[in-house]
This record gives sequence, C-alpha cells and structure tokens, in this order.
Amino acid sequence: MIIDRIMEQAEKINAEAGGLSIMDLRLGVKYIAVELSDGRCGVSFRFDPDPFHMIERTVSPGEYGKIPVSEIIGWAADNRSLEKSGIGIAVCNALAPWDEMTGIEPLDSAEAAGIRDGDIVGMIGFFPPLVRMLEKRNIELRVFERSFHQPHPCLYPDWAEYRLLPECDVVILTGTSVINGTIDQLLSWCSGAREVSVTGPSTPMYPDAYRGTSATIIAGARYKPELKDGLFSSVSAGSCGNEMLNFLDKFAFRL
Repeated sequence: MIIDRIMEQAEKINAEAGGLSIMDLRLGVKYIAVELSDGRCGVSFRFDPDPFHMIERTVSPGEYGKIPVSEIIGWAADNRSLEKSGIGIAVCNALAPWDEMTGIEPLDSAEAAGIRDGDIVGMIGFFPPLVRMLEKRNIELRVFERSFHQPHPCLYPDWAEYRLLPECDVVILTGTSVINGTIDQLLSWCSGAREVSVTGPSTPMYPDAYRGTSATIIAGARYKPELKDGLFSSVSAGSCGNEMLNFLDKFAFRL
C-alpha cells in the first residue's frame, strides 16, 4: 500500500536525522501543522467530525513532544482515528524528500495535468477555486463528494466513483485520500485516465510510494521557512486551504 511505503521512507529519513521529536503541534479546525526538532515543518488536513478520535486519543496536545517521531509516523496508517492519521501524515510531510525530486515544477495540479478540450475530468473532493477555473473550460467535470453544503451541477456522490472514474480522461485526487486510506482503491478505478494527479497541501511528496500505480503526478506544497510563524498562526485560527496557500509554495512532480 502507498501509505506503507510512505511510512517506511519517512522512518528512514527520521533515523538518518538522528531520531527527531515534535517541537510544536497545532490542531486547527481545518488543518494540522507540525514542527520537528530540526526545524522541518509539515501540514495536513484535519477531518471533522472524527467520531473515533476520542476513543483513540491517549495524550493531550501538550504531550505530543514526548512521543518519538518514529512512533507518530506509524499513526499515518491508524485504522480508527482520522486525527491520529492526520498528525502522522503531517509528520511524514515534514520529512518529505524534496531534494530527491529533480525536475519538480512550481505548478498546480490542473496546469501539470494538461487538461484538453473535450476531456472528462474527475475530481475527488470539491476544490472551489479549481472548480470555478475548470467550469470555464470545454470539458465535462465530475466532482465526487461525500457531503456538501449546497447543490452543484457537477457534483456526484462518492459511491458513484467506481462506476464513473474509469470513464475519466484526467483525475484530480485530493491528498486527503492518503489520510483516510482510500488512495489505493481510488487509483485502481482510474484505469482509463491519461493523467492522474494527487494534489493538495496534504499530499505526501514521496515519489517512490506511488510507483506502479495509475498516479502520474503528485502536486503538493512546501512551507516557506520565513513564514513559519504565520503558517502556524493561520492553522490555529482555523484557516481554510486557500488562506493556507499564502504560507506555502505549490509544486508538481511528474512520476
């Protein structure tokens, strides 16, 4: 599974760094941010509600620094708590091997995927700015969501993914599918796609983890060191993804 390969590489990087610890952890309304003891930072989406996290939570937020990073990396595959898996992914994102990605480009997922007129484009997760941009294109857009606040003509329920994703020419997958463990199944349904992009601030940028799957692009985000304080304040304030991008640089890497 993709998450197993991500955790294996993250643990190797952590071991090479001497075994790190958490210096700062912010559990915001929408996002999680973590700073490691060597200054590396990572973010991930925070699912809410997460009905099982109260069962799994064993420590208060102020005690996370006492838990070795090697243990928290394993939380990324937690089978009950999306909060714990989100924290694990944030730590993995802080450890991502950015220096190994030669040819990485400052592009977002739509630019990198090269969407053409007439394409059927599937999107897992409703990204309002991206939807507004793609609606202007000569394409058929299918956005799959589990829940939504208002109807939209391009929206489909997530239970239709297995039927409709194989018909898509381009698929844009949210990186949160790594947090909730759906990434491998979703990629298996993208059998007819020319391009499949895993995108968003939560996307673990570990190219080797996606080899052999239908993914062709990973499009994640790296924090700007000079804006670290602003990033953590933004997470604490409950900022959404668009606001978070003020403190992050978007990059796309072709697998």
